Amino acid sequence: MLSIVRGAHSRINHGGDRKTFLEIRKKWVNVTLEICNIYISYCEDCHFKREKNIAKGFVLKPVGSSSIMSRGQVNPINYQSLPDGKFKHVMTYVDHFSKFFVLRPL
Repeated sequence: MLSIVRGAHSRINHGGDRKTFLEIRKKWVNVTLEICNIYISYCEDCHFKREKNIAKGFVLKPVGSSSIMSRGQVNPINYQSLPDGKFKHVMTYVDHFSKFFVLRPL
């Protein structure tokens, strides 16, 4: 019975348990979905494929600052399509230590 599951699983290029089960059902009757699940859980090619597809986490390190206003982020925002008098830009400043936020027209 395992040779039947192995053959079907190889024919569909190591698809999933449902695809393997549907492929087997075209020709055989007494093979259950549970048998397909068990075979696929021990399939080395599927384990290798699954490990390869799992994205490795990208680790972000927080920006360190030791005091207030020692490090921050400045973002200019363009409002030329909706100017307010002579002001066509807005600047935002966020302090990394205290999260203090400044919004200023330019």
